[in-house]
Amino acid sequence: MFWARMRKLTFERLFGDGQLYFFCAALAASVLGDIPDYLVALRSASRKADEIERLQDAAGFAHDNFIIVIVVFAVAYGATLIASPLRRNALAWGSLFFGISTSMVVGWCRYYLGMW
Repeated sequence: MFWARMRKLTFERLFGDGQLYFFCAALAASVLGDIPDYLVALRSASRKADEIERLQDAAGFAHDNFIIVIVVFAVAYGATLIASPLRRNALAWGSLFFGISTSMVVGWCRYYLGMW
């Protein structure tokens, strides 16, 4: 924070470059890469059959949605790179919002599925 304040960086310059969109896509990709390993471990775990089926359905749903998330954030990152300076403020707020919300969704998914 001190560094940003001394360089007189504005909100748009800190968050308007699209790096948080890239972070969101990378965070979703990390969960996407862990889901197949989770499903293999889930099949060998000693749990009830209905619980295994419920967790497999949830993992499949998360897998499909994280693919969509990666595509959306890749497009948002590209849009940020070619955006006019007048749109940087809105894109900066969007990247901050999506950075926080993606971190929360990934944390919730890992908690719910037990992928810590």
